[in-house]
Amino acid sequence: MITPYKPKRILFVQHGATVMGGVERLLLQISDSYRDRGIESIVVLPEDGELVTRLNAIGIKTYIIPSILFPGSNNAGINLYLAGTIERAQAVLQIIKDEAIDIVHTNTVYPFDGALAAKMANIPHIWHVHSNFDIDTTPTLLKAYNLSDQAIRALYAALCDTLVGVSRRTLKFFEGDPRISSRVILNALKIDEFDHKTLSQSGEPNLRDLLKINSNYPIVGFVGRICDQKDPLTFVRAAKLISEKNPEAHFVIIGPPDDKTLKKLVEDEICRSRNPSHFHFLGEREDVPALLPQLSVILITSIFEGLAGVCLEALAARCPTVSTRCGGSEDVIVDGENGFLVDIGDYEAIAQKTLRIIEDPELSNNLKISGRKIVEKNFSWECFIDNFIALYSELLKKNNDRQKSDPALELCFHLIAQNAALNLKLEAHNSRLIELEGFFERLQNSNVYRITKYIYKILGGHVRS
Repeated sequence: MITPYKPKRILFVQHGATVMGGVERLLLQISDSYRDRGIESIVVLPEDGELVTRLNAIGIKTYIIPSILFPGSNNAGINLYLAGTIERAQAVLQIIKDEAIDIVHTNTVYPFDGALAAKMANIPHIWHVHSNFDIDTTPTLLKAYNLSDQAIRALYAALCDTLVGVSRRTLKFFEGDPRISSRVILNALKIDEFDHKTLSQSGEPNLRDLLKINSNYPIVGFVGRICDQKDPLTFVRAAKLISEKNPEAHFVIIGPPDDKTLKKLVEDEICRSRNPSHFHFLGEREDVPALLPQLSVILITSIFEGLAGVCLEALAARCPTVSTRCGGSEDVIVDGENGFLVDIGDYEAIAQKTLRIIEDPELSNNLKISGRKIVEKNFSWECFIDNFIALYSELLKKNNDRQKSDPALELCFHLIAQNAALNLKLEAHNSRLIELEGFFERLQNSNVYRITKYIYKILGGHVRS
């Protein structure tokens, strides 16, 4: 593929390092694949953790700039984060200079440090949206403030060149805003990793032997972190109904217990089922590609997702799939053709669809074949990487016409940081941000701002109009 203006170095900005979820695993794979294409990846993280270890293990350079991204409504945490905004952005800016970075790729919508630094450096910035912005319950900084939707969109428009959504649903909040450039690049996977030999030949674990399950009994699976987002309680409630109709069915839960309190609720719900001994916790596993083909059905019960990696993995592994309409699944599953879609929280519908698959071998086989075909056709890893490199190339080609960082925008961030240094309460922050929003609009229309723009031009650049 010919890619003029191909970048040499990409700076990824990541929101965490301790949880190894789908976003983190995707970053590992992308940075590794870029190296094969002659592109060096460098990653900035707010903390040390498992992701740093894994990145370093494959030769990816990392920087840690400490910060608290999810302060919730904690005044101290909010003030600490905001007060350090400019300092952190300047630290990222120094990395951009030292490493000769071509593009900043913020691999999450949460941190603003990389976006502001890219503005200062006058290089392209991409925001990679992995979740449904309007319904994501993560206690991010933006959710602590009573900002209007218009103000939030204006902020993202001012700080990025392109929003990239992993599914159509992830960009719904930003639809129709002419200031925002966006596109969907659907997540993908390396399909050949799901082409396993027979278990006896490959040495992969046999799930039935491991759990002592009869070869004729169905196994229904849940793969994901035990947290509110994944809604494991809906999985268990559906499993209880399935067990009433098919007492021989077994149920496996694969994934780390992120929320210990929720795990206890899941265990209590299991104890009230017909066959508690038919439920199995396997914890976090690195051999999920080998386990998926051994499941009779997998259930995705999430309340929101960008595009769940396990959805693609299950279809690639020829595992019949029932998913809630939680986001990206609707871009992958055609209801009734290569899987089933149900409403969020509707455990009765989940149970009904699962029983249909278990009781109808022909339907199960058709879903396996159709699921694999759609992944092969639409979710190739090579095409996924090609799409990002083409986007980088496009942005770099436009870079000659880019304008230098907006002085009004930088001033607003400085004022926000100064307000935070005063240790204001959340209500006072909200009030000042509303005042600042009006100030920002008035400033851009003032003679002072026009003069400042002229000075910026003389100093060697242009500012956005």
